[in-house]
Amino acid sequence: MKYILPTFFSLIITCACVNFSFASDARTLYVEKCGSCHKDNKKINPFAPVRYTSSQWRRFFDKNKHQRKKDISHLITPDERESIKTYLISHSKDSVEPDVVGFSQDKYIWKAGTLVPKYMGWAKLYREIILPVFTMVTDGNITVKIHWGDVMGDDNSIIQKLESGELDIGGISGYGTSLICPEMSVLNLPFLFHTRGEIDYVISKMRPRFEKLLEKRGYILLLLTEQDFDQIYTRTSRITHLEQFKGIRFGSWYGELEKNLISKLGAKVICPEKSSLNMYKIILQQNSVEAFIAPAIFVLTANMYTKVGYIHQLKVRYALGTVVMRKESWAKINPLYQERLYGHFKEYVEREFSEAVRRLNKRSLNAMINYGIQDVKFSPKDLNDIQNATKPIWFELADQLYPKEILHELLQHLQEFRNQMRTE
Repeated sequence: MKYILPTFFSLIITCACVNFSFASDARTLYVEKCGSCHKDNKKINPFAPVRYTSSQWRRFFDKNKHQRKKDISHLITPDERESIKTYLISHSKDSVEPDVVGFSQDKYIWKAGTLVPKYMGWAKLYREIILPVFTMVTDGNITVKIHWGDVMGDDNSIIQKLESGELDIGGISGYGTSLICPEMSVLNLPFLFHTRGEIDYVISKMRPRFEKLLEKRGYILLLLTEQDFDQIYTRTSRITHLEQFKGIRFGSWYGELEKNLISKLGAKVICPEKSSLNMYKIILQQNSVEAFIAPAIFVLTANMYTKVGYIHQLKVRYALGTVVMRKESWAKINPLYQERLYGHFKEYVEREFSEAVRRLNKRSLNAMINYGIQDVKFSPKDLNDIQNATKPIWFELADQLYPKEILHELLQHLQEFRNQMRTE
C-alpha cells in the first residue's frame, strides 16, 4: 500500500501538469493565431471564448464557418486548429471555467462622476448594495473610480465630460437625466404619482422606450435609481393653504420644470449661480431663500435640517436618478459582462437600492421630526387646491420639455394601474 499511494498521487500530479500544459499551449495558440487578426483590428469583432456556448463553438468549427469570411488554412495547421477548437469549447460560455478576458488579461477601469458627496446616504447604499454585486458579476475585472461631490462639476459639467470621453459613467440626478433624455422628465411632473406602486408599474412599462432613446443619444442606461418622493421644506413659514405660498422665496436647481412648479404655487424662484451642495448650504445660512424642495436623505445628511423649521409632506414629485454610460466605453468590455450587467444585476440592484432609499428616506424624515422640525399636515381640500394649481404644468410643458405623446402614454399606464387596484 505504501508504494501504491505515492504512485497514485504521482499520476494525478502528472495528469494535472499535462492538462495545465495543454491548456496553456492551447491558449497561447488562441491568443497568437486568432489574436493576430481579431485583437487590435477595429473592423473585425474581438471575441472571447465566452462569446458562444460549447455547442455553438462545435458548430462553428464543424461547419468551417470561418472559411466563409476568410481562408486561414495556410495560417493554422490542422493540429493547431483542433487545439484552438478544444480550448474555445473548454472555456466557452457554458463551461466550468469560462474565459471572459479573451486576448487581453487587462482589467477595465471606468471613470465616473456624480454630484452626490461621498458621505451622503446614496453613496453609502452604493457601497453596501451596488458595489459588492457589481464586483461579483464582473469577476473583479472592472474597477469604477468615482469622483464624488462636485469634483467634476454639476450635472451639465458631468454630461460634457461624458460626451468628451473624460468620464465613462455619470451618476445623474433627475434634472441631469432630463438634459440627455428630455422625454424622461415626465416622471418628475408635480403630483403625478400618489404611491410607490404606481411609480414601479409605470417605469416597468416605459423603461424599454427610455433605454432606446438614451441609446440613440450615445448612452447605455446601466441603472434607473431614485430619490423617492420630494417634500417642501421652509425655514420659518408654516404653510397650510395655497395662498400662503405667495411671495415665498424658493431656492431652485431642478431646471424649468421646478421653476414652473414654484411659479404656479405663487412663490418666487431663486436660482443659485452654481447647483452645488455647498452653494445651497450657503444661501440657507445667509437667509437668501425661505424654502426649497428636496428628498429627506439630502436634507438630513447635508445638515441642512438645522436651518429648517417645517417639513411639508406633500409628495410634491417623484425624483429619479440614473447611472448612464457612454456606448463607446460599454462596447469595450467583454460581452459576458454586458449580458450580466444588463440582466439580473440591473434587476436585483435597482430593486434593492430603491427599497433601501425609501426606507432611509422614511428614517430621515422621522429623525428630523424627532429633532424638533414641525411636520405640517394638509387638509384634503387644501391639498386638492395645491394639486389643481400645479397640474396644468403637465400639458403646458408638453412639446416643450417632453413630447406630448410620451405624456399621454405615461398617463395611460398610470390609469391602467389605478383601474387594476380598484378591481382587486
